[in-house]
Amino acid sequence: MYIADQLKKTVELQPNSVITSFEGRVTTYEQFYQQAESLASHLQELGYQKEDILALALPNSDYFLVCYFACQIGGFSVLPINIKLTSREIEYILSHSQAKGLVYDKSVESTIQAIIPSLPHLKDIFTTNVESSSNRLENILLETGKKIGKVARADNDTAVIFYTSGTTGRPKGVMLTNRNAISIAQMWSESMDMVKHDRTHIVAPLYHCAASHVLSIPTIYAGGALVIEEGFSPEQTMKTMEEEDVTIFFGVPAMYNIMLNTNRLQEAQLPNLRLLTYGAAPMPYELVKKVKEIFPNVKVQNLYGQTENSPGATTLKDHYALTKIGSVGEPLPNCLVRIVGENGEQLQTGEVGEIIVKGPHRSPLYNQP
Repeated sequence: MYIADQLKKTVELQPNSVITSFEGRVTTYEQFYQQAESLASHLQELGYQKEDILALALPNSDYFLVCYFACQIGGFSVLPINIKLTSREIEYILSHSQAKGLVYDKSVESTIQAIIPSLPHLKDIFTTNVESSSNRLENILLETGKKIGKVARADNDTAVIFYTSGTTGRPKGVMLTNRNAISIAQMWSESMDMVKHDRTHIVAPLYHCAASHVLSIPTIYAGGALVIEEGFSPEQTMKTMEEEDVTIFFGVPAMYNIMLNTNRLQEAQLPNLRLLTYGAAPMPYELVKKVKEIFPNVKVQNLYGQTENSPGATTLKDHYALTKIGSVGEPLPNCLVRIVGENGEQLQTGEVGEIIVKGPHRSPLYNQP
């Protein structure tokens, strides 16, 4: 079973449950699946075949996830692109990946239009929030009732490609398979005890693997709902958390610091909030302590992993939140983590070495068109 199959199973079990809430637009599981299937069918009619790449240059929205799942349903590969990159950087990713199609938002229209002439392999361009466009995603999603033709998916087919940059050189395309995607959804969903009643707040960018694969896809795997904002704004974010009755929130330490400094976090009315998660940087002891003082009955959890691991490696759960500051915790379920030396030998406690990770969520290779 892959993540598209899990989504369809949830649709059958709870078709009228909410899957996404974005700026007043509430979508049920059944509506969401119909939209994703409509796009998958449309792409199939255009000649898209298994592992053809659809790139997404989109800000946070429910449409981002509809496109993501359309690719999973159709057996295509989805390529989220960081829309904060320069036009030259986006051009490189689209060229290197040999993406066949692109969905872009009006907010990046000038950037995309400037590079399209140099991308002859890009056959199809779809838009969101561009009224004058003849190929609007919004219109395609209205074509409900369209069914996808039979797709033979396999464990090692590429489901998602995330381009990630090190400190030197060009970004590399991390290829995540169907097996990787369903495995990481299972791991994080289990680690955070996600259930169908959860409402996970997404303010971090979905084009980054943390917001998509650590929070969003695991929440959907569990049958929960996603409360999506285009970005983080302390006042608006806290207002949304209250109005949408959020149960799980993810933020980088800087976000928590800002919310604490505005006193908005201290004043919030969040009766069903149960889990505050963080990652991307260490959380200082004093910051964790303040959060725990404000929400004594809410658990705090650190999430850690590399893009090459879908991402996922370890997690520091609430019972260690104040006693193991600086630690990234223990391995995720079904994941093996070791610290090794230069020759691959396992090191002892207190020794410094390289982290290696093994599990069904580990990427098999980088994209090499």
